[in-house]
Amino acid sequence: MVDTYYGVKVPDPYRWLETLDSPATKKWIAEENTVTNGYIAAIRSRSQIFARAEQIGKYDSLSVPEHHGRYWVRWVWKAGSSDDVLYVSTDAKARGSVLLDPAAVLREKNESLGNWDRYVFSPNGRYMAYSTITSGSDWETWHVRDVARKADLPDALDECAFASPAWTHDSSSFYYVHYPPGSDSVPAAAKYLHPRIYLHRVGTSQSNDRVVFSVDDHPDWFIGTHITDDGRYLVIGAGLGETIRGRLWAADLQHKFALTAIDLASPLSSPVGSDGSKLYFLTTDGASNGRIVAVDLGQSARLSTVVPQQHDSAQMTTLLDNQGEVDGFGRTTTLLGKRFYVAYLHDAHTVIRIFGLDGRPQGSVQLPGIGTADAPRSGSRTDRYAYYSYTSTADPGGAYRYDTVTRTSTLFWKPTIAADTTSIITDLIFARSKDGTRIPLFVTRRRGRPLDGSAPTILWGYGGSDYDNTPRFDPSALQWVEMGGIYAVAVVRGGDEYGETWHEAAVGPTKQRSFDDFVACAEKLIEDKYTSPRKLAAYGASEGGLMVGAVITQRPDLFGAAIAESSSFDMVRGDRLPGDGWVGADFGSADASEAQFRTLFAYSPYHQVRKGTRYPATLIITGGQDQRVDPAHSLKFAAALQYAQAADQPILLYVQADAGHYASAGPGAIFAFLTKTLNFTPRIPAH
Repeated sequence: MVDTYYGVKVPDPYRWLETLDSPATKKWIAEENTVTNGYIAAIRSRSQIFARAEQIGKYDSLSVPEHHGRYWVRWVWKAGSSDDVLYVSTDAKARGSVLLDPAAVLREKNESLGNWDRYVFSPNGRYMAYSTITSGSDWETWHVRDVARKADLPDALDECAFASPAWTHDSSSFYYVHYPPGSDSVPAAAKYLHPRIYLHRVGTSQSNDRVVFSVDDHPDWFIGTHITDDGRYLVIGAGLGETIRGRLWAADLQHKFALTAIDLASPLSSPVGSDGSKLYFLTTDGASNGRIVAVDLGQSARLSTVVPQQHDSAQMTTLLDNQGEVDGFGRTTTLLGKRFYVAYLHDAHTVIRIFGLDGRPQGSVQLPGIGTADAPRSGSRTDRYAYYSYTSTADPGGAYRYDTVTRTSTLFWKPTIAADTTSIITDLIFARSKDGTRIPLFVTRRRGRPLDGSAPTILWGYGGSDYDNTPRFDPSALQWVEMGGIYAVAVVRGGDEYGETWHEAAVGPTKQRSFDDFVACAEKLIEDKYTSPRKLAAYGASEGGLMVGAVITQRPDLFGAAIAESSSFDMVRGDRLPGDGWVGADFGSADASEAQFRTLFAYSPYHQVRKGTRYPATLIITGGQDQRVDPAHSLKFAAALQYAQAADQPILLYVQADAGHYASAGPGAIFAFLTKTLNFTPRIPAH
């Protein structure tokens, strides 16, 4: 099969693999899996690696305690369990009793907790609203649980999506976003239209709820809500996604929902707090790295900058992206007492800086090391103590209590894992990319390990979709270092580590910069003798897997092995293949213009495979049910590499039939593959 784009003939010899349900494709996949499984099974250390991965990955973990009225709540993850459980107590230090066990409550109904903010407590802590979904749907149903009785009320609010409720100050009601029900014949995309904000009173039927707000001139916009701590203002954000400009309003609830438009023409704005009629926002409006602005609704409602944009990028959680609250790293800016606490990314790791209400710097929160943290938060602005999470690559970190008076942190809780992390360190070094740009590189290793180029090393990268690749605990990274390896993370352009300018520097016609940055990091590791080409493995997933495909076809000499999971490799036909994960803003389309075609064709891994080239040992992994990136990308790339390979190194494909995006063969299989292809004997301690 040969296509012609703008006079250029583009061969596509494995087009037949795009028909995933054909007998020929199914047979080919089965044969590939048989070869891959057989290769992994024959590796001597495989069973020990599998067992150790299971040991390290099993540990209890607690979220940061949250204060709601007289109650403290936290999520508890039990070792070996697939579900987390919400506990409630009247003592911050006590685990307390189960408030919500999703597995016990929802499994029989084929339901799970919602996709966004899964739960929101009323100000006095009496009620918890929580959402459920069925079979992975975006459509949520909000329920209300009585915290003292640990039982649900009859309330059930259907046809909700993409936004969490905002409780009124007296805890009797909440505002929520509801979509008009549509028929099954309406296309899915058309169902996400005409969102409206309703007011629901606890204990009443949804049919009694009334509409209080809608954006009728933009039926395709999403809506987010937030109520200030004093309960006076309902803040409303609306826009088409996060990166397209929208609108913000404040409704004064003391004056019958009197609306005031706020001159922040961007949904990339997060309410920080309020002080009387003055509202504070963290926004990227007019500041790509973020600034704190004030709006005094008692006066002209004009903006004034309180904390100007800094050199570092403020981490953002917006009204249109609430799920950051779930994982413990969502509250990036808080107002405690008369101080702002802002989490910034400084060279891709968190620093928390403190500012007064006048915007003047007042120091910083001292973190345990180079890692990822959220801003200290509490149940009330007047609380003396606040809590934050901290983690780093090979250290699970824990929860810390921060004293706002003495400005000191103490360890509140730390998980116990089956590994010794005391001798493991993370270096922050910098590579120079092809155009001279300085690229951060986190290198995690055992202290005292000789830097003689002999260490088997994994170089991980992503570089896309505004994702920030900061140091977070990964049991697999810890195991790799424990085995005697080095784990490095390349902070390449295309992500969000230095704000939107860092992302925009490697999109569309400049996407190649991501790959140049990754290559520069590989060369830096070799130059500084952390490793050598025959001991270096490139590893990435999704957009990171594309990067792996690009660098091993452009610089196969730099790597001894490569692993790519759930990735796009045919960039010419990428947006023609099924899947909703094609990032048009990052890639473009070969059909859109000749310039875009030539850019994509130049780095498309599938099209840059050359017969007779010595490629590194490569393991390509995909999910048979991946709806973001069509599995055909991986199938076609694997077939092309297998045909072209001139080295005595395997090109393996593993298709996890029942998995979606981010399918995985598991750390045991991946590490076994690397021990053989990088030729080293792992150190596996007895536990």
